Amino acid sequence: PRTVFSRTGIFIATPILIAVAILTGFLFIPQRKIETPSKRNFFSGSSSALKLTVIPESPAILQGQSLSETNTFITDEKAFYFFDHAKNAVERFQLPDLVKNLLAGDFSLQGANFYAVVEPNIAILAKNELLAFDLATLGVEPLPQSFFKEQDFANFQGTLFTSWRDALYSLNTNDGEVYKFTITVYGLSSEKKWILPASQKRPAGAVDFAIDGALYTLFPDGAIDVYHKGKYLKTITYTAEPPLVSADKIFTGERQSYIWILERKNSRIIILTKDGVFMKQLYFPNIPDIKDIYATPDHMLYLLASDKLYSHKIAFE
Repeated sequence: PRTVFSRTGIFIATPILIAVAILTGFLFIPQRKIETPSKRNFFSGSSSALKLTVIPESPAILQGQSLSETNTFITDEKAFYFFDHAKNAVERFQLPDLVKNLLAGDFSLQGANFYAVVEPNIAILAKNELLAFDLATLGVEPLPQSFFKEQDFANFQGTLFTSWRDALYSLNTNDGEVYKFTITVYGLSSEKKWILPASQKRPAGAVDFAIDGALYTLFPDGAIDVYHKGKYLKTITYTAEPPLVSADKIFTGERQSYIWILERKNSRIIILTKDGVFMKQLYFPNIPDIKDIYATPDHMLYLLASDKLYSHKIAFE
């Protein structure tokens, strides 16, 4: 026999069926997870396409007050140097085992900044003037005052320092002028302008620089101007995804095969060949506020962050 539904029954049953369908769908259809934007989804795309290596864990190998007071690596490729203001001493950690030596002299350098180490064993510091600190004798001598010309040291904010072999180099980021000091048997020479008048450009606006014989100057967008023998040679550009907008530090060296670039904001390091070929990018999601980077010729990477020193061995295919 045929079953007959009244119109009233249909009206009553329909809302019930719709409610059951909604509840069933809610319970059994997987819900999409909504994530808030963060560094963890800063990189979109496959790791292989981005040439990306995510390094979630890198244990700290050193920690201390002297590291927290340091904003950049000071090294002669044989050791790291950190200035401990509380102890008024230089801490030296020999590579690769990081054996510690404390170099304390009878001098007063409270409030000094530590800039570079040049051969043979001369540390460059600054208090209210540039000072040369002999790591062997612990003696301190002022550098030539002519370097500062008419500028007050307290307002000398646009200057970066690095060293290569027996010389100290300074870069004024405001006007792009590079000066060179040489260590000789007679002491530290007066400053000499390194970029020649015939050079097509100067690195005004650079955020950092490095030297391996050539001079590499880094700009916020990651571009690198290369100078050789005092003249502009070329600009290195490359494609990184996502693009660099706030490059901070550059590192290379005479025995280095690569150029290493730090972007603090995203805890990212980009690695290029010296011809500008993009090799890979490293992402350290659990190490915020990386201050500086250093790599040995066998690709042991060191990171300076907060009051800690981290290390990680980087493999290349």
